Amino acid sequence: MGVVTRNTVPSIVGLSCLMMLACSRCSPTEVASSGDAGFDAIPFYEADAPTEARADQGAEASDPLAWTAVPGGADCELFVGDVTRLALPPPTWSDCGPGCASLAGPAPGFAQMYKGSSSAGIVGGVMLLRRTMGDGVTGGPSRQQLFRVGDGVTLAVVEQRASGCAVLGAAPAAPSAFTFWHPANGLLAGRAGTTPGSIEFAKTWLKTPTLPVTMFEFSGGLGWGFRDGTVRVLSTLLDTPLTVDSAAGPPFYAAGRGSFVIWPLLLPSGAEIRGWRAGETTRIFVAEKDVITAVAQSDERIAWISTRGPEADIGKYIAAEVRWSPRPATPASVLITNGPALPASYGLGDLQLGGDFAATIGEGEDRSRALLMVVQLSTKKTWILRGRSTDWFTTVFAISADGSEILVGATDAPGTFSGEIRRLFRLRTDRLDDLVKAW
Repeated sequence: MGVVTRNTVPSIVGLSCLMMLACSRCSPTEVASSGDAGFDAIPFYEADAPTEARADQGAEASDPLAWTAVPGGADCELFVGDVTRLALPPPTWSDCGPGCASLAGPAPGFAQMYKGSSSAGIVGGVMLLRRTMGDGVTGGPSRQQLFRVGDGVTLAVVEQRASGCAVLGAAPAAPSAFTFWHPANGLLAGRAGTTPGSIEFAKTWLKTPTLPVTMFEFSGGLGWGFRDGTVRVLSTLLDTPLTVDSAAGPPFYAAGRGSFVIWPLLLPSGAEIRGWRAGETTRIFVAEKDVITAVAQSDERIAWISTRGPEADIGKYIAAEVRWSPRPATPASVLITNGPALPASYGLGDLQLGGDFAATIGEGEDRSRALLMVVQLSTKKTWILRGRSTDWFTTVFAISADGSEILVGATDAPGTFSGEIRRLFRLRTDRLDDLVKAW
């Protein structure tokens, strides 16, 4: 069994319409009206062939037992790698300023890391990153690698070697989820554990009404939001999905933490945040007249971004702020704190929360830079990081459980190909003052 092979067939008709989902500039209305969406948004070009040899290709070539076919995954040619036999080296981070370490988004031998189908989050108190890599062919071969950000240890590797399938995306905090979509078969769900090599896939494909528009994980399993307005959860890989909500519009974003899942809904006169726990019914936890663009959870809080303006529902704002509450057991226990204003007229399509910090990415009125905005919740102090002149921030992937570190993705300025991650940054929150001055 070999490595992922380069595929130069044209992009698959029907998959290219989903490009916009990885774009940091998409509004809730654009996502809701874009047709089926929810996976692997790849830039509109095919990258040059990689020039570096893959770090593990020697092991793969010499050890045919390094890869095992996923049962039922033949149509996508899915294979799970034996992380012990592959012995992937930990990523090497480089200094990029005070309190900053950087890493190339794609691993050696891959041209691109795809923003839309990569995800990070906190699992068991540890920051994990699942990066999806390939050569820029829509629906083409790809590799997903899940590793611990702190020590670089790889927990799982999965390859799709055939064209015609897709890695599901729009998963802002679902690093352990390995889910594929096939136009005839539906969804094949998999989930990795927290020890190296522990990964399991469902035995059968799941028939779904449409492609998901968002995906989430929680302590009890996996879940998806669909364009038909339903939210469905899968408690074990042997179950069938349980519909826990049905609304007039799609849940364009979702975040799970522990046993609790929340998602925003765009309404004709504002927005709601709905929430669900196993054994309970779905309830409305927040209702407001503003447009909510993103939600996030930590062990202590939930947070969201509220935007205003006559065109807020299509992604242009005259005002925006982050708000938060202690993690609520019931809607009555929501205690809202209004945070500082965010200097953004566009963007704000993602949000992460950890410790005493929240972070998002937005653009000013002239859209000349993508700005990383970090808010300290206890003081409401805000840092605005422009990045280096060569960088265009695209994604806040995660904030560590103690709030000490932020994981951010960027492409090349001026952000033309915002669906790919060229560089990853680990930023220490105790050095943000120094980093603002240095950049």
